[in-house]
Amino acid sequence: MLSKLLQQIRSPRRRKDVQLELISLHIPKTAGTSFRHILKSKYGEQEVIRLDIPAGKRRVRINEKRYRETTIPSGTRVVHGHFYLPELYAKFPETKDLPVITWLRDPVERVISNYFYLQKILRQLLDEEGKGVNLLSKMQRSLIEYARAEVNQNRQSKFLAGKDLEDFAFVAIQEYYGEELVELSKVLGWSGVEEKKVNVTGKDRPEVSIEIREEIARLNAADVALYQRALHLRQRRMSRRRLEIISIHVPKTAGTSFYHALQTAYGKAVSPSYRRRDVKQLAERHGSFANGIDKSDVVLHGHFYYEEIKRLHQPSRVKLITWLRDPVDRVISNYRFFRAGLKNPDRNPEQFAANQHRLEESLLTYAERPENRNVMSKFLTGIQLEELDFVGLQEHYATDLARLAKVTGLPLIAVKKNVSNQGDWDFSFDDEATRAQIAKWNREDLDLYQRALKMRAGE
Repeated sequence: MLSKLLQQIRSPRRRKDVQLELISLHIPKTAGTSFRHILKSKYGEQEVIRLDIPAGKRRVRINEKRYRETTIPSGTRVVHGHFYLPELYAKFPETKDLPVITWLRDPVERVISNYFYLQKILRQLLDEEGKGVNLLSKMQRSLIEYARAEVNQNRQSKFLAGKDLEDFAFVAIQEYYGEELVELSKVLGWSGVEEKKVNVTGKDRPEVSIEIREEIARLNAADVALYQRALHLRQRRMSRRRLEIISIHVPKTAGTSFYHALQTAYGKAVSPSYRRRDVKQLAERHGSFANGIDKSDVVLHGHFYYEEIKRLHQPSRVKLITWLRDPVDRVISNYRFFRAGLKNPDRNPEQFAANQHRLEESLLTYAERPENRNVMSKFLTGIQLEELDFVGLQEHYATDLARLAKVTGLPLIAVKKNVSNQGDWDFSFDDEATRAQIAKWNREDLDLYQRALKMRAGE
């Protein structure tokens, strides 16, 4: 039943076919307001309603207005708001079989955040009549007095009463907001989710002592147990994830910037950015680089050749991504990077020790070395360019990253990292003879790059 309902969610409908699809239970101060904006961006401004049923009261409010009808307004796809599920089901039976998602939060942080949020609202409101939040009766003289009031204790457990965590379509954890959005997007079939934060309690709030935090934890023992179970379920869910993306980082092709974009989207599920010496060390210890990687990584990124990760890619649906660049510019950029390392020994002492005698090496001498020729082709030996799932071009980094974000649905943000400085060098690369010679040494890469340009134009 749940899989069928989730399949319905993934299938966009035209307005005339709109029907209820999803319930989003918003526990106060668990990122619900930010999440409602994302829901509206996915399902439509009018198709997502805010429905609130204050605890212990009969009245229903939809979009902050009193609602007396006995059915959900037509044209609604998603119901989002503050309500206890048994009360929602009793008032609107048509919601009972829908998938439910919710967000949880560290109980101590949630109570503290709720207290300071209400304190902030109190400063702004003198007349609370008709607001439906009963602020003055909730607020006490201090945080701990607020926390000691039974009505403010174990609120997450109260909201979820009558439904086991395993019965939810998805239980997200606010502390992992960005990562959870990625996972939830996969469940609901969303694409291009942009992280939005709304109604965030200010970080300038007073510090809360350890003693008060410990008492709040004791007062919310049920919520602490619920939260720990949710974390356990999340860990189990994340442990079932498999490798999804292999990112081959050809040196000086925007790979470092792309790595930071992947970290923004996937967080700790991204592998270390493997350098060549890391790849070789793992291969020596485990028989192959592929044998030595962390099997819990969802994204694998680094300076590895396709042949070194071939067996990870071929039998699976892992997406293979790389970035290319004009071969002559790539060699020149790599030369700059090489020289910078010799002028700054602390950056990589091992490389400096091995290459300090090359401090005065010219660009042409560097480019002529066999290891510096056709580097892009060497990294991709064993696979045709057309077989990769995505080939980005460094010269169009922001545009291509946005294109990739649209295709994958990941919140990829362009941040430039490890950009070679072009202003501190005592040599020029403007002469055509030098560029022509470098091009001659990199004919395979030139052919590869031209194919990538044609592929991009075709797309």
